[in-house]
Amino acid sequence: MNRLNLIFVFLLAKTIYANAQVFERLNVDFEINNEIIKNPLTGGLNAPQLNEVDLNNDQINDLYIFDRIGNVHLPFLNIGTAQNPAYQFASEFVSNFPPDVGNFVLLRDYNKDGIMDLFGHSGEQSAPTSVKAFKGKIENGAITFDRLYFDTLDYLNYVDLVGVTRTLEIAEPDYPAFDDIDGDGDMDILTFDLAGSHVYFYKNLSQEQGFGNEELIFELADDCWGRFLEDMTSPDLILSDDLTMCAQGLVGGVLDDRNVLHPGSTLLTFDENNDGNLDLILGDIASQNLTVLYDTENSQVSWITDQDGLFPSYDTPVDIPDFPSSFLIDLDGDGLKDFVASPNNKNQTPNVEVIWFYKNTGSNEQPDFELQQRDFLVEGMLDFGAGANPTFADVNADGLLDLVVGNETYFNDNSVDLDSRLHLFENIGTANNPIFELVDDNWLNFKQFSDLGSFGFAPTFGDLDNDGDEDLLVGEKDGFLFYVENNAGAGNPMSFNFPQFGWMDIDAGQYSTPQIVDLNRDGLNDIIVGRHSRQVRYYQNQGSNGAPFFDPDVNNSPNNSELGGMEAESIIPQVFTSTAFGAPTVLDFGDSFKTILSSDNGKIKLYENIEGNLDGEFDLVTETFGKTKEGIRLRQAVADINGDGFLDMIVGNFRGGLSFFVTNITTEGLVSVEEEADQNWISIYPNPSSQVVNVDLNNQFYLNTTYEIVNSLGQELKSGVVENQNFEIEIVDLPVGVYWLKLDFGQEKFAKKILKF
Repeated sequence: MNRLNLIFVFLLAKTIYANAQVFERLNVDFEINNEIIKNPLTGGLNAPQLNEVDLNNDQINDLYIFDRIGNVHLPFLNIGTAQNPAYQFASEFVSNFPPDVGNFVLLRDYNKDGIMDLFGHSGEQSAPTSVKAFKGKIENGAITFDRLYFDTLDYLNYVDLVGVTRTLEIAEPDYPAFDDIDGDGDMDILTFDLAGSHVYFYKNLSQEQGFGNEELIFELADDCWGRFLEDMTSPDLILSDDLTMCAQGLVGGVLDDRNVLHPGSTLLTFDENNDGNLDLILGDIASQNLTVLYDTENSQVSWITDQDGLFPSYDTPVDIPDFPSSFLIDLDGDGLKDFVASPNNKNQTPNVEVIWFYKNTGSNEQPDFELQQRDFLVEGMLDFGAGANPTFADVNADGLLDLVVGNETYFNDNSVDLDSRLHLFENIGTANNPIFELVDDNWLNFKQFSDLGSFGFAPTFGDLDNDGDEDLLVGEKDGFLFYVENNAGAGNPMSFNFPQFGWMDIDAGQYSTPQIVDLNRDGLNDIIVGRHSRQVRYYQNQGSNGAPFFDPDVNNSPNNSELGGMEAESIIPQVFTSTAFGAPTVLDFGDSFKTILSSDNGKIKLYENIEGNLDGEFDLVTETFGKTKEGIRLRQAVADINGDGFLDMIVGNFRGGLSFFVTNITTEGLVSVEEEADQNWISIYPNPSSQVVNVDLNNQFYLNTTYEIVNSLGQELKSGVVENQNFEIEIVDLPVGVYWLKLDFGQEKFAKKILKF
């Protein structure tokens, strides 16, 4: 969408937010090691699941990634060729995928119509292990999906061994195999039982019942497929020595008196050794390696008789602690299915080298997988491991806003050592075209503190000592604050003293995320802090110029332990209130405030009615500010980085990445919505113009109306009083560019964009 072609109307009424538009993404270049990276603002990857799909119906395979950290859809368009693919993040396709799926997503063309269909966990708390199915279709030149229902049932179902229809359930951590298991042409399902001990085979009866590939009609055909048992005593599987019996301790799916249950497995099926039988690649929640299980018997019943716990043992075995998953996909466009491994754990797991790409140097019949890289796609992203906490400041005093990003930690190379840092990106672009260059990936050597056990750094800037320059305040995992005094003086590149840990003895609660703002308008900057729990804390500066002082007891007035009644939200059911991870951002417009509050559940709230109301309840304007869907544990920073008069918002998430958006809030605090076609607000013509613009108000409310012409920085260039319903304004003396005509009717304010050429 070309924003120069939009006509905006600005209202101060809160009701406008109810129909606020989805925020457009902002493309900004990032440079690392003197190279503009390819997909900087993808949002990072931690537990990616890879599938092939044709996104735009051009008969060339693209790439779709589902990251179960936040249940995020990430489509990548192949902007190269089928034989030489080049994948570019294509956010315009995100909304084509169903938003309410979670944990796993598989794209499979079950009905063989050439369009991928989609299967995934329900994403609903009422049915967390049930499976939704969506039929793919092409609409307006792009893939989209329709939900499938099965008679009166919402989810995939099956008939069990005694003839009872049940909901087909897949354990929350698992990644199942959807494949033609029995070779009859339709799609079957392999998955572990909910206890995680042995594999169920759900046979699709579509072919047998005369429907070809069109239906999804499942029966439980085998409750011990492969005849093996998985338990917690060893990374090796217990294999059966009898085709007719489950492995030792399992008979008909009943555990022996050891009662060993082990949920958490990933499955991939293909004929790895070209013997005509489907083999199984298994990832385990308690192992860093993948196991290949060989079905070496030519029988109607699958019987696993051999295993290799270090796949691929002939090359570099997968080593992803813990809980690797695997995928078969042609990544390099040579027509051969390559092998991919990635983490599948939601918790502590490698979060940088997350896509192990093994090129198939053999054939599809006899594959030979050779490791090429461990960071496929990620090498072209901004990915800070786990967590991304951004903030803006002009660090080098060149008049351009720079970017500082803290992270929770990097976890790589089988290490559990903490590695939290601050990263400095200097803006080497212009006021209208920012380009951020990574100049220091351990700015101010904050890694030294993570070596001592502090991590989860959340930076913010503000003048706490009232000496005219911005100081640095950094929150961290245990709730304390680092104060880093800037001694450079106003207008000079920042120069910092050594960080003071535990400043003012403030303990705001775990994962403190501070902001600096003069919330009570007394000339001294205060501190508000989001944290692990729901509430936002307010610490009022009770010191003086040059000597800030904060009472660390948030329960002592004028502090406030539940500022404005604002509440962050958890992704866990509401009874768990200590995992909300709130992160506030206060927007100060001189005579009013707005506060943005992000949460663990991925929602971003907007609050108003803050000015002079510090002991009252703020007004919740919207729970879905911008309608962004960037995952979980969000952190944001806001500024007009391109000088267009609109505030831009950069959003970090728990996957360790960043996304950029253009908000609908101007630098003066006005809020925009796209004008409806049937609204007859204000006419401006000609527009664009080089000499004069005519204004027709088309209503009776022109008396006592004033107007201003402002530039994209909000600076007033012309003003006057409206004396007639129709009037003209000379713009011949204005430079070529974009301007705003602002009309103040008293109760309401409106604005229109003017283009001068």
